[in-house]
Amino acid sequence: MGFNAAPLPSLSLHGKAKLHLHDFPPQAGLWVVQAAAMGWPHAANFAVHDTHIEVDIGGNPWYPTGEDAVNARRLMLHILRCLLSHGFQLYCASVIDNHPGAHDVLYFEPCTPCLHAAMVAVSINQHDLLRLVDAPPNLVALVTTVVTHTYTGGAVRVSEYAPGCWQFKLDGSPWGEYTSGLFSSKAPPAARSPAGQLVLATLFAQLRLSGFRLCASLTQSYSVDGRNVKDSWYFAHTPQGGSLRAGTMQ
Repeated sequence: MGFNAAPLPSLSLHGKAKLHLHDFPPQAGLWVVQAAAMGWPHAANFAVHDTHIEVDIGGNPWYPTGEDAVNARRLMLHILRCLLSHGFQLYCASVIDNHPGAHDVLYFEPCTPCLHAAMVAVSINQHDLLRLVDAPPNLVALVTTVVTHTYTGGAVRVSEYAPGCWQFKLDGSPWGEYTSGLFSSKAPPAARSPAGQLVLATLFAQLRLSGFRLCASLTQSYSVDGRNVKDSWYFAHTPQGGSLRAGTMQ
C-alpha cells in the first residue's frame, strides 16, 4: 500500500551517549557531529547503517552530572539549531518506551532553513535549581529580575554556575523534595509546587513578550532509575521575527 507522505525524520536517544537518525539525509550524521563539537567537550563520531545513522556523542550526555548537565543542554541546543539551519524543525518530542528512564524521540518536519536563530535553554535541576544557558546579557538581567521578584518560597541566590550558565538557587523545594535521589514521603511535591510553578509561568510569559518562543520541551533530567524526571526548554528568537509555537518552529 502506498502513502502520499514520507515518514517524518526522527532522532532518538539511546544508552548513555548515542543517538539514531532516521529518514534524514546521509550528511546529517556529519551535521550532528559538527554541532556536538560546538557544545560538548567529548569527541563524537558517526556511522551510517542500512536503516539509520548512529552518532556516538561520547561522555554521558543523557545522564549528566555536574557541569556536564550544562553541557548536555548546550549540546542539544546546538543540535536543534544545526538541524533548523538545514531545514528541519521539531514537530514533537515524545516518550514511546515503557521502561523507567526512557528517552525522548524527536520528530522533525521540513521548514525554510533558518541560519541565524538565537537560542537559549532553560532547565530545572535537583529540587531547587533553575538554570539559564547561553543567554545574552540583557536576557540574563530580565530572567534575574523575574525570578527574584516572582519567587515566593524564600530567598533566591544567583551565580554563574559555569561559563555561559546562570544558576538560580531557590529556597525550599519548588520542584518537590527528594532524599537520595528519591522523592520523600514527608511532604508531597504538590505542597511545594505553586511557588515554582508561578516562577516558570511568569518567566515563560516574559520570554514570549521579549520575542523568544518555545521551540522544544525535552526530558533531560532524570536519574538512571527513571525518577526525578524534569524537562528542559529551548527558546528561539529569529532576526526576522518569525512566529514559533510550542514544540514546533514556523
